[in-house]
Amino acid sequence: MIFFRDGKVEINHGKFNLELNRFVRTFQCNRGFTLIELLVVAVILGILSAMALSAFSTFREKAKVARCSEELRTLEREIIAYSTDKVFTGLADIGRQDLKDPWGNNYVYVAAPPAGTPQPRYYSTDAETPPLNSDFYLYSKGADGRTADRITDPDSEDDVIRANDGAFCTIAAKYGL
Repeated sequence: MIFFRDGKVEINHGKFNLELNRFVRTFQCNRGFTLIELLVVAVILGILSAMALSAFSTFREKAKVARCSEELRTLEREIIAYSTDKVFTGLADIGRQDLKDPWGNNYVYVAAPPAGTPQPRYYSTDAETPPLNSDFYLYSKGADGRTADRITDPDSEDDVIRANDGAFCTIAAKYGL
């Protein structure tokens, strides 16, 4: 502290040093985080990032299914337009034999047999139900790249299918819900 006494300036170093030491101690005690506080923050950040990654992967998968459905609808329109003038035999007829679905698999086209012959049961739910399409079958094998004759088979649940002659076009697990 600074004092004025008898026209002279005096400095009381003892009291000044005491105040300075108290200020320094207070500053030193409050300048960092404890290990527990840092661990709590790390756990909270971990939980938030796990939730974000889960939501992002779900969003990505839905986007892939939507893209695949749109590509199936585009292929369907191209096949129908081509079929008005010529006999369609496969995706090579419209130059789409190398088109890959969002998971890197080729799209599958199967022509329906002529009227009067037994229809194949591609993607039907069971033997008693009628076939899913009367014109042609067009589908993607989905994320796992595997498929089966029935949509109820676990290998077919993630397939993106065209059913009801184009009225249904999304993942097979949603068919009939």
